[in-house]
Amino acid sequence: MEWRAKKYFNVNYNYKFPDFSSDVVAINVYDISKFTSLPIRIEIINSIDGTLVYTTSITTDYYETWYGPGEMKDVIIRDANGVKIFERKWNLTDGTRLLKCLYNFCHKMTSHNNKPTGLAIGTHAGYFGEWVPTVREKISNAFLVEASNKQFNRLYENYNDFSNVKLYEKLITTDGKDIEFFENYDPTIDEGKGYINTVVKGLFPEHEKIHGRMSPSTSLNEFIIKEMDGKIDWLHLDVEGYDAKLLLSMNEMLYSLPKLIIWEYTLIKQEEKLSLEKFLIDKGYTIDYDISNNNAIAVKEKEKYE
Repeated sequence: MEWRAKKYFNVNYNYKFPDFSSDVVAINVYDISKFTSLPIRIEIINSIDGTLVYTTSITTDYYETWYGPGEMKDVIIRDANGVKIFERKWNLTDGTRLLKCLYNFCHKMTSHNNKPTGLAIGTHAGYFGEWVPTVREKISNAFLVEASNKQFNRLYENYNDFSNVKLYEKLITTDGKDIEFFENYDPTIDEGKGYINTVVKGLFPEHEKIHGRMSPSTSLNEFIIKEMDGKIDWLHLDVEGYDAKLLLSMNEMLYSLPKLIIWEYTLIKQEEKLSLEKFLIDKGYTIDYDISNNNAIAVKEKEKYE
């Protein structure tokens, strides 16, 4: 029955919607009453843990709805009796260009019997991020770091059983000193809308007074040396405006710099962005910006991983 329903639905995981900073998943319905009686129900499912994150009822033949971000989301459509008539699972081909680049980088290393080791800082609960498919398919070892206790607890639930993963509830900084940490976690808000945590003062002033607290931290260099034995092949950052400072603090006198780096660039000050670009180019990286999801990538020996 599901295969017959396919021609009445179209799912686009890379839909450009003006109100979203990243691509969203869009579901189009065409002439569905020719196939089944109305209403039908659309469900958006988190592909990581199977939870329902969005649902809506459709009562017309022609309809478009969307949900963002669409990364790692499955789409299920049910008829008026609740029977599943269509399912579209998110897969690697739906991912962003940077997601595919990291995946290909790790896949190539693993295929040459050199399984890479990566570090993701600011993982949130592990529901999204370019690193997620690579880690879940176990083509890379990974150190996953999250500073928010509430988000780390969910991260632990999602990744504790993965043999290729080590989990850390830590705040990573440039110098390892105590620092004020601003956390805005609202459990009633789905996905990234409630995941704003930062050490950058003034970035989100609306919640600094009620959500800031002094927290101990570990420096990026210390973490790489002590926890990773100085071996890091890739680095993924999502640290709300602190990305450039962390990257500029990397010390290649202590360890070989990662061959591939992904970070979020939108909240970085212009002067920091320019300093980071110069730093990375001087170190032999090629930099590329992906405006579809506000992330950037720096790769050494780029031709080997595309």
